[in-house]
Amino acid sequence: MRLLVSGLTGQLGSGLVEAVPRELAELVPLVRPLASRDCAARLRAAFPASPELAARVVEGDVTRPHWGLDAATIRQLAIDVDGVLNLAGETNWAAGRRELDATNVRGAVHGYALTQALEAASGARKLYCHVSSIHAAGATTGRVPETPFGADERRTPYELSKWLGEVALLGRAERADAPGLCIARVGGLLGSSVTGVTRRRDSLYMLADRVDSLPLGLLPISRSGRVDMLPRDVAARLLIDALLALHAEPPQAPEIIHVCAGESAPTTDAVLRALVSLDEGHRVGRLRVLRVPTRGIVAASEQLPRYQRLTRTWHNALIGLRYLMLERTFERSRLAALVAGALPRVTIEQLIRLAFELPAPQVLPAQDELSLARFAR
Repeated sequence: MRLLVSGLTGQLGSGLVEAVPRELAELVPLVRPLASRDCAARLRAAFPASPELAARVVEGDVTRPHWGLDAATIRQLAIDVDGVLNLAGETNWAAGRRELDATNVRGAVHGYALTQALEAASGARKLYCHVSSIHAAGATTGRVPETPFGADERRTPYELSKWLGEVALLGRAERADAPGLCIARVGGLLGSSVTGVTRRRDSLYMLADRVDSLPLGLLPISRSGRVDMLPRDVAARLLIDALLALHAEPPQAPEIIHVCAGESAPTTDAVLRALVSLDEGHRVGRLRVLRVPTRGIVAASEQLPRYQRLTRTWHNALIGLRYLMLERTFERSRLAALVAGALPRVTIEQLIRLAFELPAPQVLPAQDELSLARFAR
């Protein structure tokens, strides 16, 4: 399977390059041109171990119709690729509506139109996969199925843009000549499960980075919120396995899948309790928990930025706190059916060590080895 991929240099894109064998999927990167540095050079810098990506790069911009590609490029790509994977997204939760909509709504629609143009040029069926977010659910709690979301007045501007992108795609997918559509709602992403390296420090990383600056060392949380995160390479392999199944049997109707921890996501309370025992260096020793109702944090994340000017950092941190408070479980039944295997689970210890950058525990020698250690010279 060969895919035209936007947003490859982001967190999930990095996971794709790390975790997906080349024999399973070839990636053709679409990269936005910058005056300061050409696209190929940026890809070589981002992925020095994968020089083939720079050799295949296509210049484009997801905020423009057909992602800025001309007719000749579309005709060539129609021969070369089996589908389009849109990883591009404005992930600054505190961004304005214009910036959010340009990428998360119009970029999603432009990608679908591009896929339709590729189908028309080739005469062959193409798949369009748009990566959305589980946070498009807004403040929904309980079990969240892999189905379209309804309206929710409690959505933040970021959540609203993700939801509107989904709504626009699902509306266009009803047309008789529409390409196959998959909406992949991805959960929070940690760094690589192998190297620990991350590209973005959002979600739980925000808590890790601001533990020492919390007012009075107090962290407001609810008892039943969940931390739904996967290492980026684990999420990337899940996504590609699902797309391989859809490529083999093209969907007749839009597919919605949740690429996240789902039912295995631990509660925020369990994560914080485990953090105390794992933090051998007492980095977060003075953190104190303040129990508050979930509705209080949800309301604060919606209303406070309207009345109080917040820095971008603290605005993002407030919304990040919202995502540690909501008591909900994202179902993964359709994802499980596509990948035809056991879904991965992230352990609390792995989650904590990646987010808080805690060192791995030292493995002590066996007792009999210790007794002979003094003779080793």
